[in-house]
Amino acid sequence: MKLTLNREVTIERWRVVGTLGLAQRRPEIIAILQLVTESATGFITGADVAAKLLGGRPASVGNRLLQVCQMMNLVTAAPSPADGWSLTEEGRRALQKGEVPTPERGEFEIWLLPDALNPETIIAIRRFDTKAQPKNGDGGVPPGVREIPDELAQCQGRLVRPPVRSRDEPSEVYVFGFESVGSFLGRERGNLQVDLDPRGGTASFEVPTEDQPATFSPAFKLPALEEALESLELPLSEMPLKVSFATISDGELRTGKRDLVIDATEVGSLEYFSSIKLEGIPLLPESQGSANDWATWRLMDAIRGYTWPEDFDRHVSQVRDWCGKEGWSFRAELPTQNELAKLSSHRSDLVRHLLSPLDWLESNPRNAPILILSGKAARETDRARILSESGTGVSAIYVLTGADSSFKWSPSATTNSARTLVRQVARPLDAWIRLGPDGQRGERWHAPAKPTPQKQKDNPPQPKRQPEGEWKETPAAELPRIMEDLKAGFWRRAVSELRDGGAWVPVRPARG
Repeated sequence: MKLTLNREVTIERWRVVGTLGLAQRRPEIIAILQLVTESATGFITGADVAAKLLGGRPASVGNRLLQVCQMMNLVTAAPSPADGWSLTEEGRRALQKGEVPTPERGEFEIWLLPDALNPETIIAIRRFDTKAQPKNGDGGVPPGVREIPDELAQCQGRLVRPPVRSRDEPSEVYVFGFESVGSFLGRERGNLQVDLDPRGGTASFEVPTEDQPATFSPAFKLPALEEALESLELPLSEMPLKVSFATISDGELRTGKRDLVIDATEVGSLEYFSSIKLEGIPLLPESQGSANDWATWRLMDAIRGYTWPEDFDRHVSQVRDWCGKEGWSFRAELPTQNELAKLSSHRSDLVRHLLSPLDWLESNPRNAPILILSGKAARETDRARILSESGTGVSAIYVLTGADSSFKWSPSATTNSARTLVRQVARPLDAWIRLGPDGQRGERWHAPAKPTPQKQKDNPPQPKRQPEGEWKETPAAELPRIMEDLKAGFWRRAVSELRDGGAWVPVRPARG
């Protein structure tokens, strides 16, 4: 579960004159700082610097160098000048980094982002480029001069770490001071997003810059998720939510989670947010009926293709595992494969995926006959006779035709509302079989026998037209073998399938 908070932030741009300490490598200054750390007392004097670093020059020269270090906020003088100088916190940091904030006076462009969650008010500093400014007549408007804002003035005498910077810009800048007035360059809009979850939280500012939007995360202690939810009067103790199946969206049925949009309000110590969203609220069924409906929906949603009994058992197991993982207090009652097909009557594709594999099972206890037409049995003239002789009550018709895209099947070709599935099959057998509660029966096409050669006569008779062939009833002993051939053709040799809209759709070979 995650709480996502958003609010718009305002960035001000200023052009100011001031003195900034930009980090540079100054070996002579680092040597003085190192000398302080080597002192047994933690203090050094100008005489110490002159004697150990300047080759015995006068102590006044050493004192001047220590005063430079003091201006950089690297050392501080003891109450009595005779006691010497000691390192400041900034001096220790400079010694550790090997860089010192060297004073540089000039014009700077500064981006300010005053926000309760942004400890660094100054988020970017650039040397002001006068060449990039518009000249008179180019549409440029001279910026107004005014007193610098308090947020900027309060940065004087402090070390700032601008989070928006290029690779060659220093990560730390010491602000020695600004002039009291500057040029206001305008305001820009950015966004703050705070994400809180049970493991912690992150805050992220997205702000515009001269080139492209920049994103940074401030170093700020965020409240725990539980504390934030309590301030919104949404305690964790009231979750997960128990809901009715009728109130759950498809996305929530799949994830078991709900998102809640909360009216803009203050969130504890984080102040006001214009957009608040609680994501991933866990949901549970409120009753046995809702549990049954929800689990059945997930079972239907999991089926994407033809489903054999072992596949269906696997889907059932996965649904039960998911319900257990979510902590359901109800054990859902799930339908059988046949029962699920009846519940899915409004979805012809799902019914086809569930029932077709069952139709081809030898162990299937048939309540209604199915009919398989293959090869020549699928021809319009032949199938009309076969359908007529098969009687009423046929529940499904399977047609295996050759690779003939002109083949058409109309619902009017059947005498009832049987499910019909047509596939183009490589080398379909010329046969048909009816499988039903009363057993199996069918016919196979037999080509005509080759004519016997006759002796040549003076006046040979006109050749008679040879019969095309004929249908003969298949002996019971041959039915299992023919059935296996039809089954293999339908499931493993099919190349395309005729859908309800009349389009042929490629199919992948399936087991069967």
